[in-house]
Amino acid sequence: MARNLFSILILTATASIASLGIAGAAGIIKPAVAVTTSNTFMVQVAALTATKLGDLTPFRAIAADTLAIATKGDLSAAATRAKDLEALWDDHAHAMRTMDKAGWTAIDKALDATFQQLRAAKPDVAGCISALTNLLKVMDATA
Repeated sequence: MARNLFSILILTATASIASLGIAGAAGIIKPAVAVTTSNTFMVQVAALTATKLGDLTPFRAIAADTLAIATKGDLSAAATRAKDLEALWDDHAHAMRTMDKAGWTAIDKALDATFQQLRAAKPDVAGCISALTNLLKVMDATA
């Protein structure tokens, strides 16, 4: 019974990760369903999030959250949330730039375009959504 419950828990978590749409070089990566131990599961999660820049999951999560806020039309709140992304990016910039300069530069340029849209004197929803969507695509392309 405990083993079945554990299997259900792992399968649910695996499905949740797959539904996040974490992209890799060959498109959307869906974790294997047959998981036997929590160690195997953790290896799969690490494989999904590892890039030349390290784990981009926290950056992508904030960008996705900012996109969701912008999509609702609250650009002031989206700009505020984007400050969290900027702070996190700045805290890790030096280390990531040395790990993969090209990947870091691509994301940094997409971030700059996003911040420019969100901080414009008169930001527009479509421009912010476009910049955030592009940022997520650039992040996914570095995987």
